[in-house]
Amino acid sequence: MALTWDDVVAIAPELCKLQLPTQTAILASVARQVQCGSEMAELGGDVWLAAHLGTLARRRGEAPFASKDAGGMSAAYVNQLSLAGLYSTTSYGVEFTRLARTTTAVLGLVGD
Repeated sequence: MALTWDDVVAIAPELCKLQLPTQTAILASVARQVQCGSEMAELGGDVWLAAHLGTLARRRGEAPFASKDAGGMSAAYVNQLSLAGLYSTTSYGVEFTRLARTTTAVLGLVGD
């Protein structure tokens, strides 16, 4: 089943007020990194990764995200380069890394 923001808020209630474009960017980034139905997703790794990214966004205003507004439309993007080495900066990232080490998953190339 696809990850939802409600899944993230279930383990990280402090993230309930993140802006919708940020939520969308986080969920899209996690979907690219943790395949739905993979061993990592089955263990909840996608939720921990999303909570980690949400915590980083909350701590830094909206970074590591970039957003654009034009003609009444907006889009948000995850800045992947700014995420390097940041997994240990939140308890959620530490748990994601622990799960990754207990599976056949490789960070950045997570799948079955």
